[in-house]
Amino acid sequence: AGAAPRWAAPGAGRVRDDLPEPKRPTRPPERRPAEDVIQVPAFLVGRVIGRAGVTVRAIEDNHGVKVDVDKAAARDALRDAVDVRVTAPDKAARESAITAILAIVDQAEAGRPARRREASGDAMDLTDDGFGPVASGGP
Repeated sequence: AGAAPRWAAPGAGRVRDDLPEPKRPTRPPERRPAEDVIQVPAFLVGRVIGRAGVTVRAIEDNHGVKVDVDKAAARDALRDAVDVRVTAPDKAARESAITAILAIVDQAEAGRPARRREASGDAMDLTDDGFGPVASGGP
């Protein structure tokens, strides 16, 4: 019979109790970047990201922040809004980046046609004569 494999050697599966507990690196609380979360309409997430990420990278570079878009939620067709996280240690940087993102959203919404269009056609006479509204323009 040959020698037992190394993993099967006596004591190979035991945990050593004499090792110190590993320490996780932590940042001091004042250095830990804070984050703000805003919601962007799902149909406008592409505008915030931009073609190949150009717009979101420009926001990150210009404002010194990290912008993270919940891509899984953005792909979900049933979602109305998507979370966008803006992370930076400086509150002013986060607020300026959020202002830039909301400006993109507002500009895109202003150029989008209204979801509900008012009925076009003859004006309605809304005088209350007991019979309800009556279309005007008749003899």
